[in-house]
Amino acid sequence: GGAAIEVFSAIGSREDLIPLRPSQSGTDVTGEWAGSFQTNRSEICSTSSRSAFATFYQSGSSLVGVFDAGFSPCGLGGEFRGTIIRGVVDGVLSRGSSRVASISGVASGSHIHLVAINIFLSDDIFSGTIDLDR
Repeated sequence: GGAAIEVFSAIGSREDLIPLRPSQSGTDVTGEWAGSFQTNRSEICSTSSRSAFATFYQSGSSLVGVFDAGFSPCGLGGEFRGTIIRGVVDGVLSRGSSRVASISGVASGSHIHLVAINIFLSDDIFSGTIDLDR
């Protein structure tokens, strides 16, 4: 038996439960990715876009990996832990015992688009968008 998820439309109404089998878990994102991180704080960063690299390991709907866009004040980096279900990515980026950002987005084929939102630290410099390609 597969897991079940509730699917909600954009307006929040409930649809039927959809059973998920391993073959229906969506795109496998295991491997190395490269692209860019675009900070939302370009007014205080010398450049708003940084090169980004990620390595993900997927097992069913579990997704772990490492993300690096230079962790200096205007970068973003750390260990990712989360899920991917039918191409929808959701998780948390941490550095050591500190959570850095909530990460969510969509993976399809050879592209991943993610949004990083800092909900854990007092400075929102770690918020922005991530675009990665194989």
